[in-house]
Amino acid sequence: MPDADDYRIPEVFVQAHARGFAGLPLAENPDTLTDPETGRPVAPADYSHSTILKRRAPGANKQADPAEIGEWKARAERVLGSRRYSVPAVIGGMPVVLQTNSIHAKNFWSRNWFLTDGAAVEDAVRNHGVPVVRMWCAIAERDPGSAGAYYCGETNECVFWNTDYYGQMKSWALGAAGVELARHDIHSIHGAVVDVGGRGVLIVAPTGTGKSTYTQFLSHVEDLEPTIRGQINSDDWVYVKDGVATPSERHIYVRTNAVRDDLDEAAMPNDMRALKRLFDRHPAENVPVRSGRRFYGEVPNSRCMIDPAGLAGVTYATKIDLVVLLRRDPHSPFERLLTTDEALAVLEEGEFTVQPGAGPQEDWGKLSNEPWYNPYLLRPDREFERRMFASYQEKHGARYVIYNTGAAVCAREFGIRKPVEALTPEDYRTFIEKTARRMLERLDEVRPAQPSPR
Repeated sequence: MPDADDYRIPEVFVQAHARGFAGLPLAENPDTLTDPETGRPVAPADYSHSTILKRRAPGANKQADPAEIGEWKARAERVLGSRRYSVPAVIGGMPVVLQTNSIHAKNFWSRNWFLTDGAAVEDAVRNHGVPVVRMWCAIAERDPGSAGAYYCGETNECVFWNTDYYGQMKSWALGAAGVELARHDIHSIHGAVVDVGGRGVLIVAPTGTGKSTYTQFLSHVEDLEPTIRGQINSDDWVYVKDGVATPSERHIYVRTNAVRDDLDEAAMPNDMRALKRLFDRHPAENVPVRSGRRFYGEVPNSRCMIDPAGLAGVTYATKIDLVVLLRRDPHSPFERLLTTDEALAVLEEGEFTVQPGAGPQEDWGKLSNEPWYNPYLLRPDREFERRMFASYQEKHGARYVIYNTGAAVCAREFGIRKPVEALTPEDYRTFIEKTARRMLERLDEVRPAQPSPR
């Protein structure tokens, strides 16, 4: 099984390499964490930070002009002064440098990404014309009312002000890197990729429809089909070049609400118990701790930063063979194969029902739209998105299929004659297993599986 030592930074900047650019080196990721309260080292199992905001800053501007971003940079620089952390990462081959005075931002950033050397980044910019994304996270005070986030497309710079919620920082870093990577025909997708018996499944879906559930389930496909093996490529965001997916993250930032707080560990299903134990070993964000126990479902946006190798095997290059779209509503059909034009129409409209925990509570249950199911594109380009999504089926031989994971629809499809409120955890497990089997059938139609090595 590959591990982080097997990762190689993608060679993106062809012209710079032709002029002598040797590429960026990988740097070691720190093993230690710093307690944001005490400044002392802390074990991952003992780390759970409560952020200033528990969601994206409402005061956000993704269209700041150079003058506005310049003002926020100047404010951030005054706050950071000489007491700052500078952490250079490489995201999909793109250098992205964070400067911050937030210990929590430094901790999670350093675990999330593959890191590189700061001096090498500056040399690449100065001597080889390699672009760089620059980000600032400045905490002047823990005041949620003053929190904001600002992005300037002309300079490809981001400033986060009085917010240390990592979810927004991570997604904007991915989006900003994607702006430059798109110039090199690298497609940024808010989705997950799993290698299933040597075939790639790309799952693109709005929050709360089952993307993480099916990613984890397919990565353990041997529990369903013992002759084949699953591996995780990407959990939440993937970069695709010429139909081949590569991951963006070293450790992954995952929701924790799959673990039920009302069950003792002994009463949990085996997969939930294993997930809880994995979470318990890793640093957490917005997970309350009482009497030494973490409560993973209490806060809607609680997360852990975990090593994906703890979930399943990992792989760093996966050809896409099946593109799975997910939706969750009471009326759409359970399964439908899509032509390229139909898939583009679904993706571009991006209609979905806001699920609990996704966005403000007052929006739960309402219809909303996220074109391409990606709210994190910082500089959307409709023609580029259409061309790239079309290429997977038209050029690279993948197939599009959409599933409705709504409980009532799944119950009808699989012959479970109960009202939704009477469905049991075993019923939901049946929905997941049988939907995954349908996915495998569609995948077999594209390309047969490679047997798992014994």
